[in-house]
Amino acid sequence: MAGVILMLGLIARGPHCPHHPYEPPHPGMLPPEERKEIIEKALNFIREYAPLKYEEMMKMKEEEPMKFGHQIRCIVKIMMKLEHLKEVDPEAYKLAEKIARLEGKAFDMAIKYKREQSEEKREKIKKELKDLLYQIFEMRQRLREMRIKRLEREIERLKEMLKERERMKDKIVEHHLTELIFGEDIISW
Repeated sequence: MAGVILMLGLIARGPHCPHHPYEPPHPGMLPPEERKEIIEKALNFIREYAPLKYEEMMKMKEEEPMKFGHQIRCIVKIMMKLEHLKEVDPEAYKLAEKIARLEGKAFDMAIKYKREQSEEKREKIKKELKDLLYQIFEMRQRLREMRIKRLEREIERLKEMLKERERMKDKIVEHHLTELIFGEDIISW
């Protein structure tokens, strides 16, 4: 399951799911086998990265099926986004995987904090959690910096392509004119 990474902290922030451009189909719209497979992948991932969250999800599945469905859908969106990151920027993907593991740990620490009765132990957990959150914050900042650099490289590439197309404008127009006149209906210009 290491190929599918999930930013657990995102699902822990309440009923709202962050926007992702990779919109999966609603699980209810899928054939039963596919729906079951997607839900199982998401739950297996949660079990691996945040066992206590997995326990909560299983309870939620029975007691609050609508909320459960919403969280599963959010998880699938995040998984799709991260799979895309794996393809476009393997280095950033590795960092995202580390972040996911730490966020899983942070999420479980928050659950332990809520369950703990001893105020002394709660304070210790809270301090450790805060330190971990600072570490995650720094890693997320590095991930954002990596994304900015990737986007800057893409912008430079597009600028060069634009200059090249401007330089070849006459050839491009002549080529398209020939295609249109001689009936080759190719819309590639």
